[in-house]
Parts: sequence; structure tokens; C-alpha cells
Amino acid sequence: MVTDSERILAVINHSKMSRRALGISLGYTDGSFLFHVINGRNGISTKLARKITDVFPEINYDWLLKGEGNMVTKKEAQSRNDLEERIQFLEDHIKGQGARIELLEQNLAVLGNPNKED
Repeated sequence: MVTDSERILAVINHSKMSRRALGISLGYTDGSFLFHVINGRNGISTKLARKITDVFPEINYDWLLKGEGNMVTKKEAQSRNDLEERIQFLEDHIKGQGARIELLEQNLAVLGNPNKED
């Protein structure tokens, strides 16, 4: 039987993201939660399984949670609607990251020149 750790590693591989990037795309602050699953500290909860299948609808919920069936339930070629939704999700995520980078750059500018008056 495939372990929780092996299933999470398969999802990371399937996503073509780093553990950290996948964790962030699932709504976590980083990938440490997934690290704990990989190392056996935590298992795959129904909440985590749902988050993953919401982002990757082609992944089989029962396989993810219990190891039953195949990992992929849909053909690799998703329908146009699924792809458009995924693209929109990723574009929104990128915009959020861009705003965060801009804020950090502003903070760095202030720290680099503390005597600057606005």
C-alpha cells in the first residue's frame, strides 16, 4: 500500500512545483505542513485532501486519502474550463505575490535610506 508520504511526494511531482510552492498554492504560509506529512509526523487529513483536489481536480480524492484506486481520475488533458480556472487561480496568485514583492521592496528602500524624508 502506498503511504501518505509517498502520495504527497507523488502530488508534488505531479504539480511540477516545489514543496513550498505547492504548500502556498494550497493556502499554507509555506511547505512545512507538507514536510510533516512526508516525514510521517502528520497524515493526510480530509481537509488537506480536499484542498489538493480543489487545486488539482484530476487527482483522485480516495487515492489521496486512503490509497485506493489510481492517482489521476481524469485524463491528463483537462477540459478547457478546468484549464481556464487553473490559469485564473495561478494568475491571481502571481498578482498577490507581485504586490507582496512591491511592498517588500518599499520596505527595503526605507531601511536602506532611513534619513530619507517623504
